[in-house]
Amino acid sequence: MNSATEYILWQLADTSFPTGGFAHSSGLESAWRHGLVRRENISDFCHDLIRQVSMQTAPFVAAASQTPTRIRSLDSLYHVMCTNHVARRASILQGSALLLAAQRAFGPGELKRLQEAHCICEFNGHFGPVFGAVCGLVTIEPLAAVRLLLFGTVRQTLSAAVRLGIVGSLESLPMLPAMTDLIDQAAAAALNRLPEHAAMPCPLLDICHGSHDRLYSRLFQS
Repeated sequence: MNSATEYILWQLADTSFPTGGFAHSSGLESAWRHGLVRRENISDFCHDLIRQVSMQTAPFVAAASQTPTRIRSLDSLYHVMCTNHVARRASILQGSALLLAAQRAFGPGELKRLQEAHCICEFNGHFGPVFGAVCGLVTIEPLAAVRLLLFGTVRQTLSAAVRLGIVGSLESLPMLPAMTDLIDQAAAAALNRLPEHAAMPCPLLDICHGSHDRLYSRLFQS
């Protein structure tokens, strides 16, 4: 990875990069409200989330980063496989925001054409395929793209846990470094999984996520 690509990777990893992820908790809020997550087991929730994302979304990221031109077919397949209406809505919102931000940040060319195609509804714009395609078009390797996906997912979830008051900000700091080995293992495994073989190893997490809209009060969109 050359220095220019490395700087792009850092920019995509920056929490200020406007993809709207701060508005989502990946199902944590619902799981907490239903009593399935407590302060003591927030790490367990993150471990399950890593497995879920690595088997359900990461294969699409890997495939799209290897061949960005496949984004339309990959996006259609993800749309069919993502049956949870809350997760589907969040995925499209974040994917659309990412594509617009990436096009503005990294200039015209293929990203601009992709953004124009999305504007005329040639594809839905799910986060996984879009994230992979963006990484591929800016020459980020598939493994790095998947690791970034998983790292960002966990960081975003821990940030949500702090805002929900489940853990303190200082208490959450050592949790992410403690999960790096699991992230690396899950990322490596995701590269060997075809999008057609995507799976959901933690269905309870998906059920909680899908019930988010039924909460009496909500801080996050999903």
